[in-house]
Amino acid sequence: AKIVAALEEEEEEVAEVVVDAAEFRAWNRTLVYGVLISTALLFIGGLLSFNRLIRRPTIRLQNSIERLRGGQYGKPIALGGSREFRDLGGVLSDMSKGLAAREISQAEQRQRLEETVKARTAELQELIEKLETSEENRKRLMADISHELRTPLAIILGEADVTLRTSGNLSEDVSDALARIRDSAKHTNKIVDDLLTVARYEAGQLRLDRKKTNLGKVIHDAVALFPATVKISTPETPVTAQVDEVRVRQCILALLHNAVRYGGQTLTVALEQDAQAVVIMVEDDGPGLSAAEKSQAFERFFRGSNASGQGIEGSGLGLPVVKSIVETHGGTVHLQDPEDGGLRVVIELPTQPRMRVVAAPSGRKFA
Repeated sequence: AKIVAALEEEEEEVAEVVVDAAEFRAWNRTLVYGVLISTALLFIGGLLSFNRLIRRPTIRLQNSIERLRGGQYGKPIALGGSREFRDLGGVLSDMSKGLAAREISQAEQRQRLEETVKARTAELQELIEKLETSEENRKRLMADISHELRTPLAIILGEADVTLRTSGNLSEDVSDALARIRDSAKHTNKIVDDLLTVARYEAGQLRLDRKKTNLGKVIHDAVALFPATVKISTPETPVTAQVDEVRVRQCILALLHNAVRYGGQTLTVALEQDAQAVVIMVEDDGPGLSAAEKSQAFERFFRGSNASGQGIEGSGLGLPVVKSIVETHGGTVHLQDPEDGGLRVVIELPTQPRMRVVAAPSGRKFA
Protein backbone atom coordinates (compact mmCIF):
# COMPACT_ATOMS: atom_id res chain seq x y z
CA ALA A 1 0.00 0.00 0.00
CA LYS A 2 2.86 2.32 0.79
CA ILE A 3 4.42 1.65 -2.60
CA VAL A 4 1.19 2.49 -4.38
CA ALA A 5 0.82 5.66 -2.35
CA ALA A 6 4.39 6.64 -3.26
CA LEU A 7 3.76 6.03 -6.94
CA GLU A 8 0.60 8.06 -6.86
CA GLU A 9 2.44 10.87 -5.16
CA GLU A 10 5.16 10.71 -7.81
CA GLU A 11 2.58 10.73 -10.56
CA GLU A 12 0.95 13.82 -9.05
CA GLU A 13 4.33 15.57 -8.95
CA VAL A 14 5.05 14.59 -12.59
CA ALA A 15 1.64 15.86 -13.64
CA GLU A 16 2.35 19.16 -11.85
CA VAL A 17 5.72 19.41 -13.61
CA VAL A 18 4.10 18.70 -16.97
CA VAL A 19 1.47 21.36 -16.32
CA ASP A 20 4.17 23.83 -15.26
CA ALA A 21 6.23 23.00 -18.41
CA ALA A 22 3.21 23.47 -20.63
CA GLU A 23 2.50 26.83 -18.99
CA PHE A 24 6.18 27.82 -19.42
CA ARG A 25 6.13 26.87 -23.09
CA ALA A 26 2.95 28.83 -23.60
CA TRP A 27 4.50 31.83 -21.87
CA ASN A 28 7.65 31.51 -23.97
CA ARG A 29 5.56 31.27 -27.13
CA THR A 30 3.63 34.35 -26.13
CA LEU A 31 6.90 36.16 -25.37
CA VAL A 32 8.43 35.20 -28.73
CA TYR A 33 5.34 36.27 -30.61
CA GLY A 34 5.35 39.50 -28.70
CA VAL A 35 9.00 40.12 -29.48
CA LEU A 36 8.44 39.33 -33.15
CA ILE A 37 5.41 41.57 -33.35
CA SER A 38 7.29 44.37 -31.55
CA THR A 39 10.25 43.96 -33.85
CA ALA A 40 8.02 44.06 -36.90
CA LEU A 41 6.25 47.14 -35.59
CA LEU A 42 9.60 48.80 -34.82
CA PHE A 43 10.90 47.93 -38.32
CA ILE A 44 7.79 49.31 -40.01
CA GLY A 45 7.97 52.39 -37.82
CA GLY A 46 11.64 52.80 -38.70
CA LEU A 47 10.87 52.52 -42.41
CA LEU A 48 8.08 55.05 -42.14
CA SER A 49 10.30 57.41 -40.14
CA PHE A 50 13.20 56.97 -42.62
CA ASN A 51 10.86 57.66 -45.54
CA ARG A 52 9.39 60.74 -43.86
CA LEU A 53 12.52 62.15 -42.25
CA ILE A 54 15.28 61.24 -44.73
CA ARG A 55 14.18 59.69 -48.06
CA ARG A 56 11.47 62.19 -49.05
CA PRO A 57 13.52 65.27 -47.96
CA THR A 58 16.49 63.88 -49.93
CA ILE A 59 14.34 63.53 -53.05
CA ARG A 60 12.97 67.05 -52.53
CA LEU A 61 16.54 68.31 -52.07
CA GLN A 62 17.64 66.67 -55.35
CA ASN A 63 14.64 68.10 -57.22
CA SER A 64 15.26 71.55 -55.72
CA ILE A 65 18.91 71.47 -56.77
CA GLU A 66 17.86 70.49 -60.31
CA ARG A 67 15.44 73.43 -60.41
CA LEU A 68 18.17 75.78 -59.21
CA ARG A 69 20.51 74.38 -61.82
CA GLY A 70 17.84 75.03 -64.45
CA GLY A 71 17.48 78.64 -63.33
CA GLN A 72 14.11 78.27 -61.59
CA TYR A 73 14.60 80.48 -58.56
CA GLY A 74 11.05 81.68 -57.88
CA LYS A 75 9.57 78.60 -56.13
CA PRO A 76 10.31 78.37 -52.37
CA ILE A 77 12.19 75.28 -51.20
CA ALA A 78 10.47 73.24 -48.41
CA LEU A 79 12.30 69.99 -47.75
CA GLY A 80 10.41 68.93 -44.60
CA GLY A 81 11.77 66.01 -42.62
CA SER A 82 14.16 66.41 -39.73
CA ARG A 83 15.33 69.71 -38.32
CA GLU A 84 18.58 69.53 -40.29
CA PHE A 85 16.70 69.20 -43.58
CA ARG A 86 14.33 72.00 -42.63
CA ASP A 87 17.32 74.24 -41.84
CA LEU A 88 18.94 73.25 -45.15
CA GLY A 89 15.69 74.06 -46.97
CA GLY A 90 15.68 77.50 -45.39
CA VAL A 91 19.28 78.10 -46.49
CA LEU A 92 18.47 76.99 -50.05
CA SER A 93 15.38 79.21 -50.14
CA ASP A 94 17.45 82.23 -49.11
CA MET A 95 20.06 81.34 -51.70
CA SER A 96 17.36 80.94 -54.35
CA LYS A 97 15.94 84.37 -53.55
CA GLY A 98 19.43 85.87 -53.78
CA LEU A 99 20.07 84.16 -57.13
CA ALA A 100 16.68 85.33 -58.43
CA ALA A 101 17.46 88.91 -57.45
CA ARG A 102 20.93 88.67 -58.99
CA GLU A 103 19.53 87.20 -62.21
CA ILE A 104 17.01 90.02 -62.46
CA SER A 105 19.80 92.52 -61.88
CA GLN A 106 22.01 90.81 -64.49
CA ALA A 107 19.12 90.74 -66.97
CA GLU A 108 18.58 94.46 -66.46
CA GLN A 109 22.30 95.12 -66.80
CA ARG A 110 22.44 92.93 -69.92
CA GLN A 111 19.52 94.82 -71.42
CA ARG A 112 21.13 98.16 -70.63
CA LEU A 113 24.42 96.91 -72.04
CA GLU A 114 22.73 95.66 -75.23
CA GLU A 115 20.98 99.00 -75.62
CA THR A 116 24.28 100.83 -75.08
CA VAL A 117 26.11 98.56 -77.53
CA LYS A 118 23.32 99.02 -80.06
CA ALA A 119 23.49 102.79 -79.71
CA ARG A 120 27.28 102.82 -79.94
CA THR A 121 27.15 100.48 -82.95
CA ALA A 122 24.74 102.82 -84.68
CA GLU A 123 27.00 105.78 -83.90
CA LEU A 124 30.05 103.84 -85.13
CA GLN A 125 28.24 102.85 -88.31
CA GLU A 126 27.28 106.46 -88.88
CA LEU A 127 30.88 107.55 -88.34
CA ILE A 128 32.11 104.84 -90.72
CA GLU A 129 29.64 105.96 -93.35
CA LYS A 130 30.71 109.58 -92.87
CA LEU A 131 34.36 108.52 -93.08
CA GLU A 132 33.73 106.50 -96.24
CA THR A 133 31.83 109.40 -97.74
CA SER A 134 34.61 111.78 -96.75
CA GLU A 135 37.23 109.46 -98.23
CA GLU A 136 35.27 109.14 -101.47
CA ASN A 137 34.86 112.91 -101.60
CA ARG A 138 38.59 113.34 -100.97
CA LYS A 139 39.49 110.95 -103.77
CA ARG A 140 37.00 112.59 -106.12
CA LEU A 141 38.24 116.06 -105.15
CA MET A 142 41.87 115.12 -105.77
CA ALA A 143 40.96 113.58 -109.11
CA ASP A 144 38.83 116.60 -110.06
CA ILE A 145 41.56 119.04 -109.12
CA SER A 146 44.20 117.03 -110.97
CA HIS A 147 41.96 116.71 -114.00
CA GLU A 148 40.99 120.38 -114.09
CA LEU A 149 44.60 121.54 -113.72
CA ARG A 150 45.76 119.70 -116.81
CA THR A 151 44.13 122.09 -119.29
CA PRO A 152 45.47 125.40 -117.90
CA LEU A 153 48.90 123.85 -117.42
CA ALA A 154 48.90 122.63 -121.01
CA ILE A 155 47.90 126.13 -122.15
CA ILE A 156 50.66 127.76 -120.08
CA LEU A 157 53.24 125.26 -121.36
CA GLY A 158 52.10 125.67 -124.98
CA GLU A 159 52.00 129.46 -124.85
CA ALA A 160 55.46 129.61 -123.31
CA ASP A 161 56.88 127.26 -125.96
CA VAL A 162 55.20 129.15 -128.80
CA THR A 163 56.38 132.51 -127.49
CA LEU A 164 59.98 131.27 -127.09
CA ARG A 165 60.01 129.80 -130.62
CA THR A 166 58.33 132.64 -132.49
CA SER A 167 59.52 135.76 -130.72
CA GLY A 168 63.12 136.36 -131.65
CA ASN A 169 63.29 139.95 -130.35
CA LEU A 170 62.61 139.14 -126.71
CA SER A 171 65.02 140.41 -124.14
CA GLU A 172 67.21 137.96 -122.27
CA ASP A 173 65.28 138.53 -119.03
CA VAL A 174 61.94 137.84 -120.72
CA SER A 175 63.32 134.73 -122.43
CA ASP A 176 64.68 133.45 -119.12
CA ALA A 177 61.34 134.15 -117.44
CA LEU A 178 59.44 132.29 -120.16
CA ALA A 179 61.90 129.39 -119.94
CA ARG A 180 61.36 129.21 -116.18
CA ILE A 181 57.58 129.33 -116.72
CA ARG A 182 57.85 126.50 -119.26
CA ASP A 183 60.04 124.38 -116.97
CA SER A 184 57.80 125.02 -113.97
CA ALA A 185 54.73 124.15 -116.05
CA LYS A 186 56.40 120.89 -117.15
CA HIS A 187 57.27 120.04 -113.56
CA THR A 188 53.80 120.91 -112.31
CA ASN A 189 52.19 119.00 -115.16
CA LYS A 190 54.24 115.91 -114.18
CA ILE A 191 53.02 116.21 -110.58
CA VAL A 192 49.42 116.63 -111.75
CA ASP A 193 49.73 113.54 -113.97
CA ASP A 194 51.09 111.56 -111.03
CA LEU A 195 48.29 112.78 -108.77
CA LEU A 196 45.72 111.87 -111.36
CA THR A 197 47.20 108.39 -111.75
CA VAL A 198 47.04 107.77 -107.98
CA ALA A 199 43.53 109.25 -107.77
CA ARG A 200 42.27 107.05 -110.60
CA TYR A 201 43.80 103.99 -108.96
CA GLU A 202 42.18 104.77 -105.58
CA ALA A 203 38.84 105.34 -107.32
CA GLY A 204 39.17 102.06 -109.23
CA GLN A 205 39.22 103.91 -112.57
CA LEU A 206 42.83 103.44 -113.69
CA ARG A 207 42.51 101.77 -117.09
CA LEU A 208 45.17 99.69 -118.79
CA ASP A 209 45.77 98.92 -122.44
CA ARG A 210 47.03 95.35 -122.03
CA LYS A 211 48.88 93.74 -124.90
CA LYS A 212 51.39 90.94 -125.26
CA THR A 213 54.58 92.91 -124.68
CA ASN A 214 58.29 92.12 -124.81
CA LEU A 215 59.43 93.44 -121.44
CA GLY A 216 63.10 93.39 -122.42
CA LYS A 217 62.32 95.88 -125.17
CA VAL A 218 60.32 98.03 -122.71
CA ILE A 219 63.33 98.15 -120.38
CA HIS A 220 65.72 99.12 -123.19
CA ASP A 221 63.29 101.82 -124.38
CA ALA A 222 63.01 103.25 -120.86
CA VAL A 223 66.79 103.28 -120.39
CA ALA A 224 67.19 104.97 -123.79
CA LEU A 225 64.94 107.80 -122.56
CA PHE A 226 66.86 108.11 -119.30
CA PRO A 227 69.75 110.64 -119.28
CA ALA A 228 72.16 108.61 -117.08
CA THR A 229 74.05 105.36 -117.63
CA VAL A 230 72.16 102.23 -116.58
CA LYS A 231 73.31 98.60 -116.56
CA ILE A 232 70.77 96.21 -118.05
CA SER A 233 70.46 92.50 -117.28
CA THR A 234 67.83 90.61 -119.29
CA PRO A 235 67.48 86.97 -120.42
CA GLU A 236 68.56 86.06 -123.94
CA THR A 237 65.11 84.71 -124.77
CA PRO A 238 62.28 87.26 -124.97
CA VAL A 239 60.20 87.67 -121.80
CA THR A 240 56.60 88.57 -122.60
CA ALA A 241 53.52 89.39 -120.53
CA GLN A 242 50.05 90.90 -120.98
CA VAL A 243 50.76 94.44 -119.73
CA ASP A 244 50.28 98.08 -120.60
CA GLU A 245 53.59 98.92 -122.28
CA VAL A 246 53.32 102.67 -121.67
CA ARG A 247 52.49 102.26 -117.98
CA VAL A 248 55.29 99.73 -117.37
CA ARG A 249 57.81 102.03 -119.08
CA GLN A 250 56.48 104.85 -116.89
CA CYS A 251 57.17 102.73 -113.79
CA ILE A 252 60.74 101.94 -114.86
CA LEU A 253 61.48 105.58 -115.65
CA ALA A 254 60.00 106.71 -112.32
CA LEU A 255 62.17 104.21 -110.44
CA LEU A 256 65.29 105.26 -112.35
CA HIS A 257 64.62 108.95 -111.63
CA ASN A 258 64.09 108.12 -107.95
CA ALA A 259 67.28 106.06 -107.84
CA VAL A 260 69.51 108.70 -109.43
CA ARG A 261 67.92 111.51 -107.41
CA TYR A 262 67.91 109.89 -103.97
CA GLY A 263 70.26 106.92 -104.31
CA GLY A 264 73.66 106.32 -105.92
CA GLN A 265 75.06 106.78 -109.39
CA THR A 266 75.41 103.09 -110.28
CA LEU A 267 72.02 101.97 -111.56
CA THR A 268 70.97 98.50 -112.65
CA VAL A 269 67.76 97.20 -114.21
CA ALA A 270 67.30 93.42 -114.26
CA LEU A 271 64.56 91.22 -115.71
CA GLU A 272 63.75 87.67 -114.61
CA GLN A 273 60.91 85.23 -115.20
CA ASP A 274 59.39 82.31 -113.33
CA ALA A 275 56.39 80.08 -114.00
CA GLN A 276 53.68 82.62 -113.18
CA ALA A 277 55.27 86.07 -113.06
CA VAL A 278 57.96 88.31 -114.44
CA VAL A 279 60.22 90.25 -112.11
CA ILE A 280 61.70 93.68 -112.84
CA MET A 281 64.35 94.95 -110.43
CA VAL A 282 65.76 98.49 -110.30
CA GLU A 283 68.76 98.81 -108.00
CA ASP A 284 71.11 101.61 -106.94
CA ASP A 285 74.21 101.79 -104.73
CA GLY A 286 73.06 104.71 -102.57
CA PRO A 287 72.50 104.93 -98.80
CA GLY A 288 69.21 103.02 -98.97
CA LEU A 289 66.30 103.42 -96.58
CA SER A 290 65.75 102.45 -92.97
CA ALA A 291 63.11 99.88 -92.02
CA ALA A 292 60.77 102.65 -90.86
CA GLU A 293 61.25 104.58 -94.11
CA LYS A 294 60.63 101.48 -96.23
CA SER A 295 57.31 100.94 -94.43
CA GLN A 296 56.18 104.44 -95.49
CA ALA A 297 57.89 104.64 -98.88
CA PHE A 298 54.70 103.95 -100.87
CA GLU A 299 52.64 106.60 -99.07
CA ARG A 300 51.79 109.75 -100.98
CA PHE A 301 54.21 112.67 -100.56
CA PHE A 302 56.56 110.69 -98.29
CA ARG A 303 60.25 111.46 -98.81
CA GLY A 304 63.12 109.70 -97.08
CA SER A 305 65.70 111.43 -94.94
CA ASN A 306 68.33 111.20 -97.69
CA ALA A 307 66.01 113.34 -99.88
CA SER A 308 64.32 115.81 -97.56
CA GLY A 309 67.44 116.26 -95.43
CA GLN A 310 69.55 117.32 -98.42
CA GLY A 311 67.00 119.65 -100.01
CA ILE A 312 66.51 117.44 -103.08
CA GLU A 313 63.47 118.47 -105.09
CA GLY A 314 60.68 115.95 -105.49
CA SER A 315 56.97 115.45 -104.98
CA GLY A 316 57.03 112.13 -103.13
CA LEU A 317 54.70 110.58 -105.72
CA GLY A 318 57.10 108.35 -107.65
CA LEU A 319 56.69 105.15 -105.66
CA PRO A 320 52.92 105.65 -105.07
CA VAL A 321 52.46 105.96 -108.84
CA VAL A 322 54.51 102.79 -109.40
CA LYS A 323 52.49 100.96 -106.75
CA SER A 324 49.20 102.11 -108.35
CA ILE A 325 50.19 100.91 -111.81
CA VAL A 326 51.68 97.60 -110.63
CA GLU A 327 48.71 96.70 -108.42
CA THR A 328 46.28 97.59 -111.21
CA HIS A 329 48.15 94.96 -113.25
CA GLY A 330 47.52 92.52 -110.40
CA GLY A 331 51.17 92.54 -109.37
CA THR A 332 53.17 93.56 -106.31
CA VAL A 333 56.04 95.92 -105.59
CA HIS A 334 58.34 95.88 -102.57
CA LEU A 335 61.74 97.12 -101.42
CA GLN A 336 64.84 95.07 -100.61
CA ASP A 337 68.29 95.74 -99.18
CA PRO A 338 71.02 94.41 -101.50
CA GLU A 339 74.01 92.75 -99.84
CA ASP A 340 76.38 95.45 -101.11
CA GLY A 341 74.17 98.30 -99.88
CA GLY A 342 71.79 100.59 -101.69
CA LEU A 343 68.16 99.92 -102.46
CA ARG A 344 66.42 97.45 -104.75
CA VAL A 345 62.82 97.93 -105.95
CA VAL A 346 61.26 94.64 -107.03
CA ILE A 347 58.20 94.58 -109.31
CA GLU A 348 56.38 91.29 -109.86
CA LEU A 349 53.85 91.23 -112.72
CA PRO A 350 51.66 88.25 -113.66
CA THR A 351 52.26 86.95 -117.15
CA GLN A 352 48.48 86.78 -117.70
CA PRO A 353 45.82 89.20 -116.37
CA ARG A 354 44.21 87.95 -113.15
CA MET A 355 40.47 87.88 -112.74
CA ARG A 356 39.27 90.53 -110.32
CA VAL A 357 35.97 92.10 -109.31
CA VAL A 358 35.63 95.69 -110.51
CA ALA A 359 33.09 97.92 -108.81
CA ALA A 360 30.84 99.99 -111.02
CA PRO A 361 32.36 103.48 -111.23
CA SER A 362 30.44 106.17 -109.47
CA GLY A 363 30.54 109.88 -110.07
CA ARG A 364 32.49 111.56 -112.77
CA LYS A 365 34.76 109.84 -115.31
CA PHE A 366 38.11 111.40 -116.02
CA ALA A 367 39.86 111.77 -119.35
